[in-house]
Amino acid sequence: QKELRQSEAKYRNILEVMEEGYYEVDLVGNYIAFNESTLRFHGYPAQELMGMHYSRYLAPEKRGEIRRLFEELYRTGVPIKILEHEIVRKDGSRLIIEMSAYPLKDTSGKIIGFWGISRDRTERRKAEIALQKSEERYRLLVEHANDGIYITQNDRIKFLNPKTVAMTGYAAQELAEMAFIDLVHPEDRAPIFELQQHKLESEHIPGVFAFRMVSRRKEIIWVELSTIGISWEGQPAALNFLRDITPQKRMEAQLLQARKMEAVGTLAGGIAHDFNNLLMGIQGNASLAQMEIGTEHPVHGKL
Repeated sequence: QKELRQSEAKYRNILEVMEEGYYEVDLVGNYIAFNESTLRFHGYPAQELMGMHYSRYLAPEKRGEIRRLFEELYRTGVPIKILEHEIVRKDGSRLIIEMSAYPLKDTSGKIIGFWGISRDRTERRKAEIALQKSEERYRLLVEHANDGIYITQNDRIKFLNPKTVAMTGYAAQELAEMAFIDLVHPEDRAPIFELQQHKLESEHIPGVFAFRMVSRRKEIIWVELSTIGISWEGQPAALNFLRDITPQKRMEAQLLQARKMEAVGTLAGGIAHDFNNLLMGIQGNASLAQMEIGTEHPVHGKL
């Protein structure tokens, strides 16, 4: 009896100091035993929580689901390993609880209730939700960005957004199986590769490179590439932002052509002005010569 009491005291001490909640409920769903952590979760004093039915502390939207799960546990005897649900504390606040449940049996093996362990997962769940929202925001930004965004590692594309697919004309799977440098115009490959390597090794190299790229449809497009060195899955990689600047390049070519034509016009105007000065001298002297020799002279008509 003494050893039994010592054993019971040891396990009671463990239950009282453990961070997890320990609980026992009868077949109806009333609390019949619990530890200090369970009291802390609920915010009720022990005398109020003892005998309390689950419908009083479970979030209303979860009551039906929990009842069905415990009915299934009673029918099959298969423990509930992980179950997440919300409880309503005495002050009206809510906690997200992760719990397990097992059949509680008497000495004859008959199920007389249920016991289990519960953990407060509120802060972890909030962090997960915040992380999901953050990931969703960045996913929306990346997927709807007007620039191509992709990550390269060992000259292979490890991640890319839909805009990169649209710009290159290749499917995502095709891009994953080819080196990005193969998309660069043959005449621009060497300088771009060298610039990228220097950029990854030094911050003193300008981070924006303009070059020509050949799409799957063999169309030549001008792009502007910005590269940042990052770590991807524990290995060095490059985060790249690709912008289609073909319209700007076309406008630049048109502007350059217009300036060339303007320069040609200016040159032609200057030449005409200078030639006109020469012609005025010739015309003036010819007129004076005509006046001096008279109309009867044989060279008057030639002058």
